[in-house]
Amino acid sequence: PEYPIKNDDLCLRPESVEVSPDENGDIEILSFRFLGSYAETDLKHLSSLKEKKIVHRPSGNVHHAGQRVNLGNLS
Repeated sequence: PEYPIKNDDLCLRPESVEVSPDENGDIEILSFRFLGSYAETDLKHLSSLKEKKIVHRPSGNVHHAGQRVNLGNLS
């Protein structure tokens, strides 16, 4: 059977998620935890006020709370 996919159900591999600094971005980092090979980041979409935790693989400890960003898909 086919299952409908809602926007909240989107799933990407951590190495496919790109978090790019953008001072005009509509997404704000609430918290960033670099854990060696991956990071857990809590985000807030400023227009809708929705919050979400993502797991991604940044090049290092490069983000911080309060930073505005854009999200992309590397795959």
